[in-house]
Amino acid sequence: MNPHSYSWDEIKDDLAPLDVNTENIKQLVIRHASKLVNELIERRGTDSPPFLAEEYAQLRNISKIEMIDLGDLDAVLIRARDGYVMKINTKHPLVRQNFSCAHEIGHTLLNELLQKEQLRDNEWRGGEEITGRAKERLCDTAAAELLMPAHVFSKYLFNMGLSIESIEILARIFKVSIPAAAIRVQEVSTEHCLAIRWKRWIRSKSKGFFQDKAREPAWRTYVRDPSTLLKAYESNEIVRSFKLLEIDKISKRCPMESKGFGQDKTRWVLSLVFLDR
Repeated sequence: MNPHSYSWDEIKDDLAPLDVNTENIKQLVIRHASKLVNELIERRGTDSPPFLAEEYAQLRNISKIEMIDLGDLDAVLIRARDGYVMKINTKHPLVRQNFSCAHEIGHTLLNELLQKEQLRDNEWRGGEEITGRAKERLCDTAAAELLMPAHVFSKYLFNMGLSIESIEILARIFKVSIPAAAIRVQEVSTEHCLAIRWKRWIRSKSKGFFQDKAREPAWRTYVRDPSTLLKAYESNEIVRSFKLLEIDKISKRCPMESKGFGQDKTRWVLSLVFLDR
């Protein structure tokens, strides 16, 4: 099998990539979110997780949070006379509700930032227009910082050590999903790593896995059965193996841990590749 090719810049945002034209505003959003985190910590007198989105709502002029059935929508943010009204989908798991709420708070931060910095939608690096998709990803970035502040999350990760087991524990402590915790680990870990989410692929002539949200086409990431991914998929145990990667045009055989999550048709596999070992 040919090694998958990556660069260090691609590894950082592999699970949730952003267009390069949004990098400047992304850093502004992170700093803006960090200020809100510090304000919350000062107000509550502790930096102990979890950092619940509803705590931030009190600091962002959100007058009301309604828990209702929104169908396929995650959440809705409505501007009112006395601030904002937020509606969260009660059909979704609590960790998803928490992230959805934080995402909408991210919209209030982004709106304020655009006004404060006097930035217009066409004032990105490279002069390209801000798309709706880019805005949504920026709000996801804000939500990650609000729920998993880098300086707090990295401290917990350092004490636990880098592993899939640590990702599971961190997800419980910070009350976020396993995928959200995995992305955050990849972003803040002092040890270079790559978190990969695998989806099951079943066709009449082929069964295997492909990377979810990968930069490369699905067929380039495809792993055919049998494999260590299948072993992880069919059990609840951590499976250890190796993965051949090409990083900055240098092939490297890297240790990897994999574990299956979810049930039935929603089951998937998370792999954590240790790039420095």
